[in-house]
Amino acid sequence: MDKTGLSGSKNKKRDLARTIEVLFEISDAVTHTRNLDELYWEIHQSLDKILNVENFYIALFHEEKDSISFPYYVDEKDNVPKEIFHFSETMSLTGKVIQAKNPLIFYEKDLLAFSRKDNPEIRGSICKLWMGAPLIIKGRVFGAMVIQDYHSATVYQRQDLELLNSVSQHVALAIERKAAEKEIYERERLQGVLEMAGAICHEINQPLQAILGYAELMLMNPEPEKTYSSLKSIKDQATRLGKITKKLSNITHYETIEYPGNTKIVDIWGADKDIQ
Repeated sequence: MDKTGLSGSKNKKRDLARTIEVLFEISDAVTHTRNLDELYWEIHQSLDKILNVENFYIALFHEEKDSISFPYYVDEKDNVPKEIFHFSETMSLTGKVIQAKNPLIFYEKDLLAFSRKDNPEIRGSICKLWMGAPLIIKGRVFGAMVIQDYHSATVYQRQDLELLNSVSQHVALAIERKAAEKEIYERERLQGVLEMAGAICHEINQPLQAILGYAELMLMNPEPEKTYSSLKSIKDQATRLGKITKKLSNITHYETIEYPGNTKIVDIWGADKDIQ
């Protein structure tokens, strides 16, 4: 095996049973991978059972930025390309697949023809054969899955392009599910940060206001007895601040409470009640 863990064999078993097994593996990978990077790797390993994927990448189309990025890229000759901007104005091979919304296959002669036209969008080394299938969800193309071979123009057949396109539909669904899972996690994480920030502001604001008030009294009343009383109150409030920060630093789980303005904040004093 090579460094990717792939077999490197040119004789892949492409029967229906093996293909169904691969599709199940890809669907199952959504549940046990921790992030998109792991999911892409699992997809690559699964595809190796039915296709030669020594040179394989997944490209994502970002419509809002009019760009293509390459979150997963394994190639024996080229490094990971940088994000390609102005996608709508380019004629890259990946772009052709995304724009066509159909699987496409190119041979060495096709790539050489592109190069002779001095096309700056045709990036990377010239390969013997290049195949790409779009990643589509509900009619929207959000990327492409590509395999290529630098040594043989016959290692893939036309039916392999159909197979790649069929598998790409399941890959698209898996990526969408994982991306949605990540988005929910990030949203919940942000909500937790906002709730904690609200609690901190609420709890710390009270002693701070008290400290400011007593400081003003000291400035207005230079009498020793009143100054002593104000200093004692300032010390008490500073001690309270210390307890709040200690409480915050030890919170491992919490509940929220309703707060004016139709918002929620963390119930600091209800969290981890053993810490006083």
